[in-house]
Amino acid sequence: MDLLCLSLVFIGAGMALVIAVMLGVTQRAGHQAITRNFQAAEYIIAEHRPPPSWARQPVWRRLLRRRDRSRTSAEQARNLQRLAALIVFFEHSTFFADEDAREALLGQLREERARWQKEGDRQ
Repeated sequence: MDLLCLSLVFIGAGMALVIAVMLGVTQRAGHQAITRNFQAAEYIIAEHRPPPSWARQPVWRRLLRRRDRSRTSAEQARNLQRLAALIVFFEHSTFFADEDAREALLGQLREERARWQKEGDRQ
C-alpha cells in the first residue's frame, strides 16, 4: 500500500512538472510572436519598407546560391501578404491601452500597404 501511494505521488508530481513546462513554453512562444509582430510594425512605420527578417531565406537556400538584393514581384507579393496578416493581427489584438492607439497603428499600416501596392504597380 505504501508503494502504491508513493507511486501515485511521483506520477502526480511528474504530470504537474510536464504541465508546468508545457505552459511555460506556450507562454514564451506567444510572447515572442507578439513581440515579433509589434517590432515588425514599428520597423515598417519607421523605415517604410519590410523588416529584414521578412526577406530572410531558409538556410538551405542561402547556402545553395547567393541572391541579388533586388526585390522580385514574388517577394513584393509575399511582403504584401505578410503586411495584410499583420494588419489582421492588430485588428483582433487585445494588447493596446485604448482603441485610439489601435486605430492609429492600423491607419499607419494601411497607408504603408497602399504605398507598397503603388510601388508594385509601377514596376
